[in-house]
Amino acid sequence: MTPRQLLKAYFTGRARMLLAHTVTSNRYGRENAEFWQDVINQFDQYLDQQPAKLVDMQKEHYLHGVPFGTFYNIVAPTQTINDMNKQLIAIAKAIKQPERLKGMEV
Repeated sequence: MTPRQLLKAYFTGRARMLLAHTVTSNRYGRENAEFWQDVINQFDQYLDQQPAKLVDMQKEHYLHGVPFGTFYNIVAPTQTINDMNKQLIAIAKAIKQPERLKGMEV
């Protein structure tokens, strides 16, 4: 999965849904549960430190496809938004994915 796919899964609520509905009775289920829990924990940890208006902006982008340019200098300075996006992508890239999920789309 690409970093943007992970971000979309997180901000649309799909990551939490997948975690809640994962059957953990076998190895693959446990791998999936651990992976999605890690995704949620990593993003929650970072976003808990961010202003609510920036988090809401990310949700609008990933839920409704609103371009980030719409928010420049309105929600926050352009550089702040760009820095947040770079940090989120770096977090997504750092999340270790099970080998069988690497090429998969959510």
